[in-house]
Amino acid sequence: SKGNIEDRKLNNLITLQPPNKEYWADPFLVTFNKKKIIFFEVYEFKYKKSKISCCEINNNKIGEVKEVLKLNYHLSYPFVWKENNNFYMIPETSQKKRIEIWLATNFPLEWKLKKILFEGESFADTTFFIDNENNKWLFTNKSVDKFNDHNSELYIYKVQGDNFENIVPHKLNPVITDCRMARNAGKIFYNKKSFLIRPSQMNISNIYGYALNISKIVRLSIDEYIEEKLFTIKPEELNGARGIHHISQEEDFFILDACYNKR
Repeated sequence: SKGNIEDRKLNNLITLQPPNKEYWADPFLVTFNKKKIIFFEVYEFKYKKSKISCCEINNNKIGEVKEVLKLNYHLSYPFVWKENNNFYMIPETSQKKRIEIWLATNFPLEWKLKKILFEGESFADTTFFIDNENNKWLFTNKSVDKFNDHNSELYIYKVQGDNFENIVPHKLNPVITDCRMARNAGKIFYNKKSFLIRPSQMNISNIYGYALNISKIVRLSIDEYIEEKLFTIKPEELNGARGIHHISQEEDFFILDACYNKR
């Protein structure tokens, strides 16, 4: 939909339907050469794992869906950003127990593995962010238990220098320990009032991805982290939805994912 998620005008949303043999999730919106490109997870029921695909959106319609990354392990949450005229992607690779950083060699379809971080540790939904003071941050959800739970704890790391050579953990890690707020749900962004906004998942009632929180980051430094929830979008606000757990806001346009009853 056009507009801003903070206005909560959800009645103008255009629904994009995946084919019957797959589901789509974790959309990230990128503007490139005045085109809107969506990167997203495609779960293929036949293979019981996901790949990353992309498509262009124009006049509320999507173009051809094209494969971007398909590996022998599960991929989701394709966080894409531009830095120093290059495009990078951090897909969720918790099954591989590491964080991978990919560099676009021919954007948006061709990528090569550029860097591996935290080998042997399990992270999900990693979000990279450069603030207005040019500080670089990693927000990520780390599993530290035998249950492979990525919903309950938020970790922050400060990236110093280039190429992710020096990564400093936040003094308060994990900065959030709450399954109702911890897990990332899309790109961190500045709103029209220059407030820093972090989307997060609300995982309650034994439902993964039940609802979507929109929170304002009040303080962010290597020593301190405070965020304040502004509102929660629950599935009842979308006709027939059972869950909503991700948003990508890009200027005056946003895209959500929502879970409906299985067809």
